[in-house]
Amino acid sequence: MGGSSVLIILPLFLALGIGYVGYKLVTAETEPDEASTEDTSDPIEWLQKRYTRGELTEAEFEQQLERHLDDDSPA
Repeated sequence: MGGSSVLIILPLFLALGIGYVGYKLVTAETEPDEASTEDTSDPIEWLQKRYTRGELTEAEFEQQLERHLDDDSPA
């Protein structure tokens, strides 16, 4: 009796596991990524986020920050 219950329960657990993995794969593709929902209204904050993610080197960050601050300074 013990052996036959394993033959019934094991496929059930496998089916549930496969269904869960499939669900996670489908929902992962439809969720918006962080970059597309990011608020980029503040250019300095946007530069900081790019720098912390490693998209900019320190020199690139400083150069772009300086350029932005020069553009915003009163004439």
